Parts: sequence; structure tokens; C-alpha cells
Amino acid sequence: MSADDLRNVKNTYDNTLDLKQKIVSAYNKIKDLGKMDDILEQTLLNAQSFDTFEEIYAPYKPVAGEASIKGQIHTALDEPANAILKGKSVNFASYIDSAKTLDDVNSVRKHIIAVVAKKISTSRPCLEYIQKLKKESRCTLQTKKINKRNTTTKENKDKTSGKAKMNKEASNFADYFDRSFLTDRLKPHQIMAINRAEHLKYINVTLSFNDFSKNFCYEMRKHFEEASRGLSSSLFESAMLECCNNIVVPLLKRIKRTELKSYAEKSSLDIFNNNLKQMLLAAPTKHKTILGVDPGFTHGCKLGMISQNGDVLATKVVYPHNTKKKEVQEEIFRDLMLEHECSLIALGNGTACRETESWITDMISRGIFTPLQVSYTIVNESGASIYSCSKEATKEFQNLDPNLISAVSLARRIQDPLSELVKVEPKHLGIGMYQHDVNQKRLEEVLADVVSECVSFVGVDVNTASQCLLKHVAGLSDRRADEIIAQRPFCTRDQLLTVKGVGPLTYKQCAGFLKIINGNNKLDATIIHPESYHIAKMIIKRLKLQMNQIGTDEFIKKIKSEESALLSDFAAFETSLENLQLVLEGLSKPLEYDLREDGASRPLFRQGVTNMATLSVGMALTGAVNNCTSFGYFVDIGVGVNGLLHVKQARGVSLHVGDRVEVKISNIELERKRIGLELVLKL
Repeated sequence: MSADDLRNVKNTYDNTLDLKQKIVSAYNKIKDLGKMDDILEQTLLNAQSFDTFEEIYAPYKPVAGEASIKGQIHTALDEPANAILKGKSVNFASYIDSAKTLDDVNSVRKHIIAVVAKKISTSRPCLEYIQKLKKESRCTLQTKKINKRNTTTKENKDKTSGKAKMNKEASNFADYFDRSFLTDRLKPHQIMAINRAEHLKYINVTLSFNDFSKNFCYEMRKHFEEASRGLSSSLFESAMLECCNNIVVPLLKRIKRTELKSYAEKSSLDIFNNNLKQMLLAAPTKHKTILGVDPGFTHGCKLGMISQNGDVLATKVVYPHNTKKKEVQEEIFRDLMLEHECSLIALGNGTACRETESWITDMISRGIFTPLQVSYTIVNESGASIYSCSKEATKEFQNLDPNLISAVSLARRIQDPLSELVKVEPKHLGIGMYQHDVNQKRLEEVLADVVSECVSFVGVDVNTASQCLLKHVAGLSDRRADEIIAQRPFCTRDQLLTVKGVGPLTYKQCAGFLKIINGNNKLDATIIHPESYHIAKMIIKRLKLQMNQIGTDEFIKKIKSEESALLSDFAAFETSLENLQLVLEGLSKPLEYDLREDGASRPLFRQGVTNMATLSVGMALTGAVNNCTSFGYFVDIGVGVNGLLHVKQARGVSLHVGDRVEVKISNIELERKRIGLELVLKL
């Protein structure tokens, strides 16, 4: 099973446990009300989804006005309500009680209608019809713009700027003002946008079901034939309308809104899942010295130079944007690049990014860095400032200024994305769609699972990996990672069993993901799990190879040439075909093989810059996808504003975060800073 399949199984299991708990609670509450019968019990206990459970249990939930038909009143009116459902007449005056709770005929009539409505709503025919309606009826969602007053809540706040800010925020939801949508045609991003606009009180949302009242009454008359033709038919008609308008319709609306929200949240979580996975598995830029630049105006541009191994070589601050002595700043920048023979720059995409980019490209065009061929890439700096102020950063960098830590982090994000990005909570990485509108606990769980999957998928060198990386390996935790670091170096995987907190079960979980590159056993540097070492040794012996040859070109060539023959005789190794394939895959790779280098997305390095004002419709550009949503892809084309490549303009090509593309400008809105793109080619 794939990691996604396993995650879906786990989610289904967790949801089943939650549903079971809700069913047991509802069962006890209905039983306490004295409303449980054999049919209802069977229906409730067989509910297989939250929606079905809600439909069954909702009529029994206390609602507004429920207090008026509780206790003695409900008991007193139960008899006449049953009589009406059987088509019999009722003498209202005989139910006026001495306590004056029901002090006149009109009061008795009103409450009897409420009791009958409740009985209709909890009847088997009604529950079955609701289920049918949910599948067959067409629901329309309508939005109406709320005209807000142009006032602010703080006395000292500038009213003009407050109004401008409100209007700007409201304009983001202009596509949903005074609109009508069929709910079965709404896209996930539309649902999320409508929900947010409603939460921010820019719109009111209403739902309506076509000809619902008429059809509901027709169906209930068929099932309650005695009541509809009996002596109290007018009372039944009133109760039926009350049941429809005050119980069933609100219930259906709640169910429909819940369904829409769940559908949109699942899509949003899937997008987060895929985007994070692509971001973490982006190809590293190995064996390169890289300069990280955290741009800024007043406080200057922070520079962090890292070695080919990620060690900090130098840090500086330059002020190219608020000084007349730009030549001095250029010299500082140039000397740093030349001293460390650095030709790659990782530029953060925050404040002053485009101004700094123009400054750097101007120096490149004038040959300031000769003989170096310098290029740069724009790095998403989301979460970098949060990490730079964290305990982990303080522990790693001691007394280094947090602003300079951010610059170093940006460089490391290009050198080894996985190792650096795991230091930041995934929700701070600026990926996905409407992340603040989904269930935060569920989001954290999903993203944590993805991080663990990616780290385990790639594998880590147990002797060099950071604590942040180790703790995400399957089976490990913060405490176990600390214990491993304290006991390093390791010569064999088996030595992990001596670490406090790493027992046989934990070892079984993590051993295959923790590599020992320069250890005593070369199998420890492969993806092969210790449980399968005996199979690897059988293969090596059968092919007359040596253990010390593992990872060499000659060894790999021999394994690949004999792979088909070995697989056809997998029974001789007393293992499954899948496990034998995994062992052969481990033996056919170099010892320092990194699967991220095979087809993974790479950063797009540039030497020139364009600005939005110079764009024109039809212009062809190259860019990199930096976010994926259900409606399209946001592409960095190097102008300071991400262009939107709508799914309709993607020509059926599926893209991922980090993919490089050639696009054509389809439309430009300078005032709204929007760029529409059309896919030409996936590079």
C-alpha cells in the first residue's frame, strides 16, 4: 500500500471510532427520552457515516422552543397527538391543566401541533424521505452582499484608511456578491471563499430546495393517510407544515452546509498534503556554496554565506536601498562572493525583494562578479522569521542575530530543502488553500504525517542529521532524537538498540530509514532493512560478489544485469516478490544515492529581472510553480506577483509545487495586480 492509502485507512479508522462514540451517546439519550423502538435502534446502530447519523439523530436533539413540549406538557399532549395521527377528533378544552401552563384552547392547540410535528419528523417515513431528498433534490445556494457602514472600532484609527482597507478586503470576494449557485456544481475553493466571506460578514448565505414544501407534504399525506383524511385533518396539515418549515428544512440546510464544508476541507487538506510533499522532496542543490539574502529597506539586506556542507562561512549586512554610497555596498557584496567563490544566490521573496533583485541583476549585467557566472533564485521565505526566533535556532546558532539566521536558512532551503524546511511548522510555509478555515487539529495531523513520510522516504544519515530531522523519522520522537545525538557516532545500525527509548519495536520502525554512510557494514548505508540483510547476503553470494563492493559501478551493473533472473526465482529466497524487489533496488543504487535527484523539481535560477509594467498579453516567460489549488496553479514568473495558471489553461497537464513551466500571458490587471497565464510547455 502507498503512504496515501495507509493514511486514508488510518483516517477511516479514526472517523469510525468517533462515529461509534457519537452513536452510543445518541442511543442513550434517545432511550432516556423513551423514544427508542426496534426500528429506530436498528437504523441508528447501522449508521455508517456522520451525515446518516445526523439525519437520524437530529429530530431528537433539543432545539429552540423544545422546553415548551417537555416534561408534563409533552406527556399530557402525547395522547391527543397520537389521536390526530390516527384521524380522530380532539377536545382541546379537556387538556387545559390546573397549573395554568396550558391556560386556554389556543395554547393547547399550538402545543399539540408542535408535538405532532415532532412525531412526524421522527417517523420512519420522514427519515426515509429526508435520505431520498438528500440524494435527489437540487439545492440552490444564494449570496447577498451586506452593505457595511464605513466606521472603525478604534477611535484613534484613521477612518479613511480603515474604509480603504475594508473595501480592498471586500473586493477579494466580489465574485460571490449577489450570486446564485447550484450546490452540486460548487468547487472546493468557491465553498471556502463563500464560508470566509460569510464569516467576515460581507455576505449572507441562504439555501433553498426546489418545490420542497409541496413535495414533502405530498409524501407525508401518503404515509399518514388516516391523519390527512381524518376528523382533525386541518390540525395535521398545520403540524405537517410546521414540521417541514421548522424542523426538516433547517435540518437539511445544516446537513448540506456540513457536507459542503467537509467536501471543501478534504480538498484543501489534500492540496496541503500534495504541495508540502512536493516542497519537501524538491531536489537539493548539492556541492555548492550559496549566499542567502534576506532583503530589507531600513534595516538593510542580511547576508548569510554557507559552505557546501551547510556550515556558516560568513554573515554581513548591506544597505543598497537607503544610501548614496551604493558603490561601497556593491564592493562588500562582490568581495564576499569572490572570497568564497560563490555563484548562487538565494533571495527571499519578502519586503524589498524586487528592489534587491534589480540591484543584483544590475551588478550581474555590469560584470561586477567576473570571473564568476552568478545566478539567483527567489526563495519563499514563509516561516523563516518564525524559525530564526525559535529555541531550535537559538540552540544551533548560539548568539547569532535572528535576522542573519533567516538569511542562512534561505540559503539552506536551496541546498537541502527537506533538512531545512522540517525545522518550520508546515502551516507556516505558505502553501495550500484557505489554511485558517480548515480544522486546525486535522491540518496539523495531516501535515505531520506528510513530513514523517517524506523524511522516512528519503532517509537520513544518523551521524549527521539534525534533531529536527531525526524526530520526524518513523518511530522516533524529540526525546529519542536527543538520545541518538548524545550517543553519536554509530558504526552499525544495531548500535541503535543501545539508545535509551529505542527498543526492538522502535528499532524495527526506524532502522530502514536511518543510514550509516561510513560505517562497518555497507548494507547500513542502503534502504535495505536489517530484517532483509540475509536476503541481500544470499544475492551477493549467488552472484559471487563481495560485501565491500556494494555501491560500486561494477557491483551495480552486475545486480541490474541479473535482476530479471533473480526475480523469476524469488521463491528460492523465501520472501515475497515485493520484498525481493526492494532489496534489489537497494543494492542497485550508489551508497550516497538521493532519490530526490530523480525527476524532482529544482529551483529556477535567473540572471535577469522583469517587472509587471513591462509585461504584455502574449509574452512568453518561464517560471516555477509555487502553490497548487483546486482551481489552478500560482506561478512565479519573476515580476513580484505570482501569475495564475487556471486549470482550464493548463491543457490537461497536472503540475506540482516546484515544477518549471513555460507560460504565455493571457491577461493583465495592473490595478488588482493579477496576471493570467496559459501553459505552453512543462519543462
